[in-house]
Amino acid sequence: MRARISASGKAIALLLFVLFSLTASPAFAQADFIATKTNDTGGVGNVGVPFNWSITVTNIGSSAGSFALGDSWLRDSLPNANMNYGTATISAQSGITGSVACSIIASSSTLSCGGPGATFAPNAFATVTFSATPLAAGTFDNPRAGGTCLANSANSVPESNTSNNACSDSVTIMPASGPDLLVTKSNNVSGTANSGTWTWSIGISNGGNMDATFTSGQTILTDNLANTDVTYAAPTVTGQSNISGTGSISCTIVSFNLNCTASGGSVIIGSGSGSFTVNVAAQATRGGTFNNPRAGGICAADPNDNISEASESNNACSDTVTAPLTADFIAAKTNDTGGVGAVGVPFNWFITITNVGDTAGSFNIGSIIRDVLPDVNMSYGTPTISAQSGVTGSFSCSISGASILGCGTANATVAVNGFVTVQIPATPLSSGTFDNPRAGGNCEANPSGDASEVNRTNNSCSDSVTVPPNITGPDLLIVKSNSLTGPTTNRPWNWLLQVSTGGTMDSVFSSGQTIITDNLPNTGITYGTPTVSALSGVSGTGTIDCSIASSDLTCIASGGNVVLDFNTGSFLVTVPAMPGVAGTFVNPRAGGVCAVDPNDSISEGDETNNSCTD
Repeated sequence: MRARISASGKAIALLLFVLFSLTASPAFAQADFIATKTNDTGGVGNVGVPFNWSITVTNIGSSAGSFALGDSWLRDSLPNANMNYGTATISAQSGITGSVACSIIASSSTLSCGGPGATFAPNAFATVTFSATPLAAGTFDNPRAGGTCLANSANSVPESNTSNNACSDSVTIMPASGPDLLVTKSNNVSGTANSGTWTWSIGISNGGNMDATFTSGQTILTDNLANTDVTYAAPTVTGQSNISGTGSISCTIVSFNLNCTASGGSVIIGSGSGSFTVNVAAQATRGGTFNNPRAGGICAADPNDNISEASESNNACSDTVTAPLTADFIAAKTNDTGGVGAVGVPFNWFITITNVGDTAGSFNIGSIIRDVLPDVNMSYGTPTISAQSGVTGSFSCSISGASILGCGTANATVAVNGFVTVQIPATPLSSGTFDNPRAGGNCEANPSGDASEVNRTNNSCSDSVTVPPNITGPDLLIVKSNSLTGPTTNRPWNWLLQVSTGGTMDSVFSSGQTIITDNLPNTGITYGTPTVSALSGVSGTGTIDCSIASSDLTCIASGGNVVLDFNTGSFLVTVPAMPGVAGTFVNPRAGGVCAVDPNDSISEGDETNNSCTD
């Protein structure tokens, strides 16, 4: 007998069939990733002894999971204090098509694993392993506080269950037996010094269970600082805690090497909590990357192994700061009167602004130079751009009623090695020394910082012109200089004695009278034959004869009189010098004189400018 099914029964059966089909359909199968984390040190380690963390990600779902370019199948916020990491590698994998790879981002201590086109089949897995070296005692939670360790961290692959994606582990590091010095280095600009200035802070602590004692003179810290395109201020020691002993921590920088020593007695860095910080302020003189320590150098606590430590693996430190490549403007100021003017006689100041940086400098609205000029007894003409090179756009200059020079633009660019020279006509109205800039003022290139610069320490400029009183009668002036541009090492130079005249009457030396005397340095140095050159406005029946005897230079009127014209009279005496030893040579020597007309043969209107030194 055939069973009969009602219409309502048929409907129920059909609904059950549809529901069963939808539930069992492969279109609704999904991946399900789980992550497990383990260590190979039993959860307990020692300072300075590496161990490994391993994280395995497995797809326990019923469907494969595929990761596209940029997707992460694992991300882990690692402990970021007192821990160093090795390279992350795939130590095992199965059931994966495509490639998988992992790396540790040093700046954030983050493990990231990806792989374009990587597909995890059901039951496929990948294990990443990386070494970790603890630098201090304590408990290291992985992930760190506030961080995460997640498989499929961005939910790039649909999963049937995401509640099982996290992983965690902890390792407790035991204190070292004996002293254990740890050194860390950081900067205050997050690695990028946009202004060109930063401070390196080097912290030293003793995490061991015994004191670290440095005797007087022993080196506590050495750091071979970056030594190209950078300058440093004197280091400071701050944050001393549990530091004792009869001495103190003394830090100096010599030839770009930072050294901190125990000075005046012993320095004891107490066990467990002894610590201090050395701060080094740096100024980049141009853009670049500044590695500390520099290539081939070291940064280390106890570099000479004076302390027998439980672990030597945490004594080194390093850090890198980058300063952007920018323009760098320098300003140089000169005058065309040799530094000495005359009342009512115009002269010119020249200011040259040069871009010695790495990139062009652009001025959109600001000023390229500002100069607070002398504002008493000095009148000015109209300033002009007397020379320029490598400039697109234009600059214009003016002097305000407050005697302030400004040179601005609406839009101009100065290329690398480009320059602009400003000429400032000036007329002194009285005698005196005219300092430019005047007291309390400034002369500065790029004064408002309109053009980006990494180094603003070289933007200032200065110059002075001395205007003597109007003299009645003869007036002799002598100025001494040398031919060197810096220190010398067994290298000869010339001393240059320039004699000129002023006043209203000629200077007449009779035959045999002394024109110049200079008691030269007489120890560790020899001299060649002096010469007289560049004669102007010199007449008479005799000549100027110069000689050196017993390290004393004497120039006399020889064979007749020597006449120096009050308006144009001048000549130059050159004295070749060869040092035999290192040292500083002061001319004239102690107790000696250098003077024009030393015997007062000429009755002058002004005797205050007759001496010279160098």
